[in-house]
Amino acid sequence: MAEFERENDLIRPGLTLGRFVIVFLLIMVGWVAWFSWMRPTGYCPSTSRYISDDEMFASALGRRAHDIRGLPEKATSGDIGAFIKQNKDCCAIVREGPFPEGMFDRLLASGTWIQVLHELKPKPNHGDYVGYEAFVKVDGCGQVRKYYGLSIRLPDMLEKKLANKSVK
Repeated sequence: MAEFERENDLIRPGLTLGRFVIVFLLIMVGWVAWFSWMRPTGYCPSTSRYISDDEMFASALGRRAHDIRGLPEKATSGDIGAFIKQNKDCCAIVREGPFPEGMFDRLLASGTWIQVLHELKPKPNHGDYVGYEAFVKVDGCGQVRKYYGLSIRLPDMLEKKLANKSVK
């Protein structure tokens, strides 16, 4: 009879430390799996849909619309949409951003890298650097997460646009 009581003592209902750790680990594995699968694909949980390439391009262009030649100082979404239609080679989805990213950076700041090439509005002291190349990370809901850019010479920009056309 004493052995029977000991067996019942070992099987206690409720949440023990071991069960808590197992449940916690399962929740963490599920969270990481969901973020690593759904977020990089462009899925937006708040709208329950995927955004289009043009929507990602509009978000990327909207970040610097005030400096883009061909757009008004305070560009609307209609202005940016018309700019994308007129300049189909202005934006391209690229696999990698300008710098390597770590695992946690990919999970927490996940999204799609967009390469943006455009001419700058004329300003004094630009010299030969009248083009601009930017790498913009846009998440599945269209929010800009990261942005890196630099001024480039116009011939270099045109060469990169040609390279993007050949890849498509």
